[in-house]
Amino acid sequence: MTEGGRSGRRRDFFRHRHYWLIPLAIWTLVVAASLLWNVQTVQRHSEDTALQQARFISQMIETFRLWNARHGGVYVFADEDTPPNPYLDVPLRDLHGPDGRLLTMVNPAYMTRQVTELIDDEAGFSVRLTSRQPLNPVNEPLPWEQRALEWAHGGAPEYHAIESVDGREEIRYMRPLRVKQACMQCHAHQGYDVGDIRGALTVAFDYEPFRAAQANPMGHVVAVHLVVWLLLALLTVFGLHRYRGQLLLVEQIRDRQEATIEERTAALREEIRERQQRETELRTLRRALQHSPASVVVTDTDSRIVFVNRKFTEVTGYREDEVVGQNPRIMQSGRTPPETYERMYAALSAGHEWRGEFLNRKKSGELFWEEASVSPVSDASGGISHYVAVKEDITDRKHRDGEIWRMAHYDSLTGLANRTLFHERLDKGIDRARQSGESLAVFYIDLDGFKPINDTFGHDTGDVVLREVARRLQEAIRDSDMAARLGGDEFALIVAGLTRSENADRVAQKILECLRQPYSLDGHEVHISASIGIALYPRDGEYGSDLLQKADEAMYRSKYSGKDCYRHAGEDG
Repeated sequence: MTEGGRSGRRRDFFRHRHYWLIPLAIWTLVVAASLLWNVQTVQRHSEDTALQQARFISQMIETFRLWNARHGGVYVFADEDTPPNPYLDVPLRDLHGPDGRLLTMVNPAYMTRQVTELIDDEAGFSVRLTSRQPLNPVNEPLPWEQRALEWAHGGAPEYHAIESVDGREEIRYMRPLRVKQACMQCHAHQGYDVGDIRGALTVAFDYEPFRAAQANPMGHVVAVHLVVWLLLALLTVFGLHRYRGQLLLVEQIRDRQEATIEERTAALREEIRERQQRETELRTLRRALQHSPASVVVTDTDSRIVFVNRKFTEVTGYREDEVVGQNPRIMQSGRTPPETYERMYAALSAGHEWRGEFLNRKKSGELFWEEASVSPVSDASGGISHYVAVKEDITDRKHRDGEIWRMAHYDSLTGLANRTLFHERLDKGIDRARQSGESLAVFYIDLDGFKPINDTFGHDTGDVVLREVARRLQEAIRDSDMAARLGGDEFALIVAGLTRSENADRVAQKILECLRQPYSLDGHEVHISASIGIALYPRDGEYGSDLLQKADEAMYRSKYSGKDCYRHAGEDG
């Protein structure tokens, strides 16, 4: 269809009396879809917030239980609120103190029940301990708990749901309790093993406050979309009216309005993302302040240490009273690059989490590597109040990584670079030579007369000769050059910064001279020599593989020429 035909059809469209209803309906659908997506996002955010609160309560109570179990239960004075537990069948359940008052053991389950009663009374959260096989009838599972227990025994790590109860919404959460080694004192005689599910902790509370918290952002989302819709509706009708004679102008206006919708929607998404990021940082802080297997350091905004955990003391040797009030720089070794600290301070000043590594010093003076994650903590007004650092000693891993890299890149017999590292350094050397305009030489060296030494004296003696050859090669070249063992009795050199081929000849003559010197082996004096092939960049090739191949070919021509000599690539033998 021609451009004139398309323009004619557009003009026919605008002759209809209600032509504006179609584009208006399209805008309505677009705004409605955006509104639906943002409303669902706000609802999911509220549900995630309530679920995190339930998880925190459950994890807190489980931590109390583990503490109790690890201490084998605790004794308290028996009274009306804490009578002896009739369901606890262990020796020494009840004792009498020096004053004659009765002491009774409070095991994890008994303590959990009393803590949950306090939480229920003080905070309005319904927290229960339940099990398929409860010793205490109070712990008989409710119908919804029975369903959740089936999920837990089926392998689910947790269960949650929002259900209507007596005309109001309630969030319900269950986390299974698995038997740990510390729990076997009470549960071994019941037939449980470590790792079995003994029961579960359930948390239930009113969801209405979280639903109510949606009102403000929900109203904001609806208001923004309503304004956008009204703006689009007015502009569309007005624009289409003028479009009768100005089609191109209206198309430009439409593009601008689409950009406005995208900008407003992107702003809402960014706001939600930042809010989720802040909540993640708060959860990280809560976990760090628990009894962590990693080192935890908390500082104020003046970089003064206000808290360290036990793992920090074990790793660094500093006691808590020695570091509280001090600046963390007391552990600096002076080996960490200043740029590392600059990047960390820049990230933290911007309110972001920072991850990196430090080479620090213990109280004893010993150096050690730490991998750290440092996060800012915001107060109620949104300002930064503290910084939390969670750190792990990675010294052993650093040593292992360095040893693995060396094994992969160096010859175990001679200590020279192996073929892999040789090719890597050759490619980098060619890049530098290409930029500087200088030449680079590759020497391919094969020992003459080495096989008779192996046959006569054995491979152990041959290894001694190879190590001595490697030592002499290292002494014959500069620190900026490189020697490598390619395999067997074959070696290679990279000599950079050459300006003329005559310079390569002098290096070859020096190598021949040092290798033909006698070798002392168990009172015997033996002699070997070498055949050398030389290839120059860029004269003999542009790539490392080409240079090494041509140097190899030149080496064979030197062998055919009588050995103990050198030949250049392309040179007649």
